Amino acid sequence: MKPMKNLPPIGQRIIKSAAAVALCMIVYYFRTKLPIGNGIPFYSALAALWCMQPYPDTTKNNAWQRSFGTLTGAAYGLVFILLMLLFSVTVPIAVYVLEYICHYFEKNGKYPSETEIKSNLNCFRDLIAYRIVISMPACHIKSGENSAEVEQKYLYEIAEILPEFLEERGFSAEHSGFPEERYSDRLKEDVRPYYRDYVCRPRSSGYQSLHITFYDNLARCYTELQLRTKDMDDFAEIGDANHFGYEKSQEKSRTKSDLISAGECIYYDEAMERLTKLQSLSLADINVNMFKAFNNHLINDGCGLFRGRQILPFEHLSRFQNDMID
Repeated sequence: MKPMKNLPPIGQRIIKSAAAVALCMIVYYFRTKLPIGNGIPFYSALAALWCMQPYPDTTKNNAWQRSFGTLTGAAYGLVFILLMLLFSVTVPIAVYVLEYICHYFEKNGKYPSETEIKSNLNCFRDLIAYRIVISMPACHIKSGENSAEVEQKYLYEIAEILPEFLEERGFSAEHSGFPEERYSDRLKEDVRPYYRDYVCRPRSSGYQSLHITFYDNLARCYTELQLRTKDMDDFAEIGDANHFGYEKSQEKSRTKSDLISAGECIYYDEAMERLTKLQSLSLADINVNMFKAFNNHLINDGCGLFRGRQILPFEHLSRFQNDMID
């Protein structure tokens, strides 16, 4: 039996790398004690390991490149944020501001204050949204069963476990804002206050879906989650409840612009100016990698997005359609 060879001693590079990672963890620990957000120490530790090289010169060079790249990215991000603040309202929000000022003026005979407008903009919690769409393969629908009823049954089962599931991952469910008489009887009592149930009580357009809003405690922003069956999603996307119809109704509401003359309300004028600028953008003229638009309606950004909504073929999401296995 050959004797075991002695392991080589720990070198300076390993010691320096361990010290750098330990420093990242110490900074992370103190960040958790401050109201500035926890951050993710994995990336800082990874950057420290990447910068650490066998020789001081190469270490300094890597550190400089990393710092320069980070600062450049931060500068671009800051410029983007400032531009977003300057032209902060998207088309739907701008329309909402215009409608709110018009309705407020018609009701009260005066214009709302800046504080009142900002307070009403707090309702927008779906700027980041995800959708769960379920579709049961025909082979799993038993004889005599109604596929729509079966899919809705599983839809509500998923809805009942989502709040606890996401709470364990740093998301807090937000109250729906609905009064108790509008709570869904098809959900457990402990989750009813969080859901806006448009399945039991469809909208006037016929739109059906379960909506719930979560607060991301890490990113410190709101995220909406929509749960639908395939039939509900088809109706929302290509049926009478689709966004094209919704946008058409918004266009009609813009005809109220002659109700308030220019110069009477500065907030109304600013919203109208931004809306006009946004509507005049020609997306087809934008030359950005992985983005192509033939016009302002036919858009492909390389990720399967169409007018900001992700469209994936259902057969790609559920390859198992029957019990016949080749």
